[in-house]
Amino acid sequence: MQKILWAVNSAAAVFDGHSIPLILVGALGGCSGKFLQTAEESMRKHSADISKGEFLQISFVTKASLLISTVFSMIKIEVLPLTIAQGLFLCSLVLVSFNLGMTLAGLPDPFHPIANATWRVVSLGKSMPPKEVQSLMKKKGN
Repeated sequence: MQKILWAVNSAAAVFDGHSIPLILVGALGGCSGKFLQTAEESMRKHSADISKGEFLQISFVTKASLLISTVFSMIKIEVLPLTIAQGLFLCSLVLVSFNLGMTLAGLPDPFHPIANATWRVVSLGKSMPPKEVQSLMKKKGN
């Protein structure tokens, strides 16, 4: 979380009061290793294939970095009336409770239900939802 906080503070010095750059720079500050690993693997294989890696299959670390970066950015631009310590505590509490709840539910990623719900909203006009959504739809009888 320190890397994300540092990245948000650094971005706040450059992009004063703009939330989107703060969130994106903070998220990249927290998970840049995953993006660099994917880019390095592509360069070593001499291919532009990014189908396996962080660009298409976003990891838990990237999702958590995006969430933490959003909270820190909202604190920085004074949308959330919290201190940094309270923001750290809030992010830790949310991530631990998500992880615990999803582990008990048997899902590998705490953001899995959110991703499925988002996919349903985004793909209303599309014909083929992902396999997870198809299996859920079959269970519900839709």
